Amino acid sequence: MPSLNDVVAGSSADSSCIQQVVDALKGTAGKGVPISVTAVNDSGNFALDVRNQETVNGRAFRVRDSSNNTQIQADANGVTINQLVVSSGSITGSTFSGGLIKNSTLSSVSIGQSTMSLLAASSNVVQVPSVRANNTSTPTAANGALTVLNFNRKLWDNDSLHSTAGGASSRFTASRAGLWSLGASVEFEANSSGFRNLTLLVNSSAIAVVQVVNAGVTTILNVAADWQLATSDTVSVAVNQNSGAGLGVSTSVGYGCEFWMTYRGAT
Repeated sequence: MPSLNDVVAGSSADSSCIQQVVDALKGTAGKGVPISVTAVNDSGNFALDVRNQETVNGRAFRVRDSSNNTQIQADANGVTINQLVVSSGSITGSTFSGGLIKNSTLSSVSIGQSTMSLLAASSNVVQVPSVRANNTSTPTAANGALTVLNFNRKLWDNDSLHSTAGGASSRFTASRAGLWSLGASVEFEANSSGFRNLTLLVNSSAIAVVQVVNAGVTTILNVAADWQLATSDTVSVAVNQNSGAGLGVSTSVGYGCEFWMTYRGAT
């Protein structure tokens, strides 16, 4: 690795020493010398302070890789980082407003006490864990007992929250701890006797119930709740009715035998 030569006070400046300065200013390939500011010990000044007084573009500095691609650039538009990789670190007390985090990796990172303003620009996309599923085969609600419903088709699932395989098709599993919005809908076939009931269960315990007395027509019920879930908590949906016999539950898309859940954030 090349290094800079010291010039002794009182001696004549060697042409090679001057050429080192010229090479550094020209950026001659192979002649670059690492610059270290670790020896600076000054409480009143920055170790590195760069300013371009041109007021339109304000191009202060840029850092390029071996392929001449800009990795960091500071100008009148702000600081642009080509690819931000933060691993096992933290971003705290920061404001992201009207800006863009793009093609970046945040791994084991804590973002605390920050404000992030994401506008309706097509490039600003935040993927929130979410799932919606329904049943394509008409289930039967047993008379006088809870019937846990299965959901054999996913309309979407961006975080592996549900499996349509076998016995798992009745369960939705929280992928992370925090506040979740939960909801379900069913449509019972027409019958003039008894009540109709729709229940949300977390780890097999009821957290929200809606119940009506049937009026002799098809009955559509909706139930929803915001609930704090731990990682791997399971959510399921059950129905109950006492018409005197089993009742079919519709598979109509949008309101017949459907469930959905969306992550709201950490609590």
